[in-house]
Amino acid sequence: MNKLRWTFILSLIIVLQGCGNGEETFDILFFTKELSKQTSEAEVSKVILEHVDHLSEDGLSVTFHVPMAEKFFIEVASHEGDLIIADEVLLEAGVMPDGLQPLDSIVESKGEPTPNYPYEKQDPQTGEWRYYALPLSEQMTVIEDLGVEMNERIGAVIPIYSDYNELSLEVLQILGGKVD
Repeated sequence: MNKLRWTFILSLIIVLQGCGNGEETFDILFFTKELSKQTSEAEVSKVILEHVDHLSEDGLSVTFHVPMAEKFFIEVASHEGDLIIADEVLLEAGVMPDGLQPLDSIVESKGEPTPNYPYEKQDPQTGEWRYYALPLSEQMTVIEDLGVEMNERIGAVIPIYSDYNELSLEVLQILGGKVD
């Protein structure tokens, strides 16, 4: 019994140390098969760092995931990622206004949205219609810089739990090719 208790305590200490490492990074999660086939996390990080001069290599984490709904929802439910870029199929299933940062300013800066814009949802608190995801295209700065060909449509969301909402908006404007 004593051995079991010490094993449990040691395991708990190891888990807590791993969770509380104190490192704060801006995490961008990609759930796209196209990018992971044609480029690497390191190459995407390099391009982002070239465009966001106040972001350091140690302060940025780019992670590619398989575009599976289960993995997407697990990451979001566990509050992972400050900016999430995913295949549109995943976003269509997962755009819920109460968990995402509105992107009205970015969508409107790109011009009038098309009728039936897929990510326009009613804000549950105010009743206003807001934009909660931004479709991205081959004109996305990172994709152009990497020379990647996109066969699938992708989009981006900023989870409401992110500690980096302003940085996420800035990076999203840069990635989307719109810089004020």
